[in-house]
Amino acid sequence: MSTITPTPIASPTFQKFAVAIFSVLLVGFGGVGALALALHSDTPTAVKTAAVVAFGILVLGAVLKYAVPVLPTGWQGAAKVGVGIVVAVLVALVPFLTGGFDWATDLPLIAIAVVEALATQLGVTVRTNGETS
Repeated sequence: MSTITPTPIASPTFQKFAVAIFSVLLVGFGGVGALALALHSDTPTAVKTAAVVAFGILVLGAVLKYAVPVLPTGWQGAAKVGVGIVVAVLVALVPFLTGGFDWATDLPLIAIAVVEALATQLGVTVRTNGETS
């Protein structure tokens, strides 16, 4: 029986930086848009504070996901996706902890955090060509 060898699904440079690229795109476009909505002049101060803190957590999460290595065996994306999950939970908790919950401003930031965690796994899959140990 012959073995099927997976073909690379992207260039080596894209494979290496896929997680970072997905994070920057999501935070850069989605996060900045949600933050701009939250900083609108009619928004209460508590909501603005929650949005700024949540955006800061998203940015920090993107940096941490870039810094954390892909694991050599097992679920290779465990560390990177773990950071994404922690970031999503923190972003969801911030509005409640600061007393500044608002559906229109917080829901987009929470959704971006969740999608970013999923995109992190996609980036790891691109980097490893879907191979598992």
